[in-house]
Amino acid sequence: MRPQDPEARQPTPPHPGTERLTRVLLVDDQPFARAAVRWLLSGAPDLVVVGEAGDGPQALRLCAELDPDVVVLDLGLPGMSGHRVAWQLRTSSTQCPAILALTGLAPERSAAQALQAGVTGYALKDSPEHLVAAVRAVARGRAWLDPAATPASEFPFPHIPSPRAGEAHHRWIVTFRIEGLLGHRDPVQAELRRALLTVAAKAVADTQLIWASLDIRDEPEGLCLLIPADVQPVRLAGPLLGNLENALAEIAIRFTPATRLRIRMSLHHGLVIADQAGWTGGALGMSQRLAEAVALQNALRRTPGQLLAVLASDDFHRTVLAPGHRSVRSEHFHPVELGPGERGWLYETTSEEPQTFTSALAPPKPSREAENT
Repeated sequence: MRPQDPEARQPTPPHPGTERLTRVLLVDDQPFARAAVRWLLSGAPDLVVVGEAGDGPQALRLCAELDPDVVVLDLGLPGMSGHRVAWQLRTSSTQCPAILALTGLAPERSAAQALQAGVTGYALKDSPEHLVAAVRAVARGRAWLDPAATPASEFPFPHIPSPRAGEAHHRWIVTFRIEGLLGHRDPVQAELRRALLTVAAKAVADTQLIWASLDIRDEPEGLCLLIPADVQPVRLAGPLLGNLENALAEIAIRFTPATRLRIRMSLHHGLVIADQAGWTGGALGMSQRLAEAVALQNALRRTPGQLLAVLASDDFHRTVLAPGHRSVRSEHFHPVELGPGERGWLYETTSEEPQTFTSALAPPKPSREAENT
């Protein structure tokens, strides 16, 4: 039997035909803060608070006992910090709930740390009007970045332990290039680079990947993500693409049509070798050549309104796309000649509207009614 709080307001039953109640666990060391969040959520007919925790160990225990859909987690917990709680939930649970980080800290400092810890969303305590929308968003598997934090935040690169020189590791390689970056003045270039980092971080979070687990290379005209070999690559060729399209469409309103962020992206994999400067190897060079390919640049030039074009290597196509996994739109990739005896696979979006990809790797939890039938 689940513990009940006699002082809690009972939620209004959901309207007929709506989805089941979203179960929420509150984690904050301040009882009055938990009471305030509970009160804010109690007016939402589709949300129900099923438990409260005042510290990290209690939060981990209640997550295992109550199986919430969303954990609203204060980052400033004493003892075991909220960042540590989020990291343990992400790395030790097979069915981790969505995690909404709630904090009063300066967004420039804590948003990046929260994303690195693996949270699904990030909200500020002084923006209570967004709390219900944030809980609903993360419950549906969407990332949420508080509007007050997102414009000013610059997400630093994770600190990945340096491998020993000479070590070779297999990595999935995603390279981004900002189309036309060098044709803009310095202030616009800086804004576009910040926008790329924001879009990449949001898409990674929406794809349920942990930002801190990636090795991220800052490059003159973009970024390169080195992704651990144990990540299922269909997530990169399916959900990640859709989430990038959505994030690009959302951020486009900040720019004029002439300066908005447009991305060339390449998909490849192979061995990378550690040296004193970081990583090197033919696979990295191939990923960069794909991102600079004339066929990829022409794809964006043909359609000025297109925000994303992707080129996968032939090897990535054989390994990931050709098997036809249901979460990958393999039929949207078509072959292009890159040079004598060299072929790639081009993906172009067909409209400026955000695309929604549903990952078969992280299906929604079944309703409790369905579980009991």
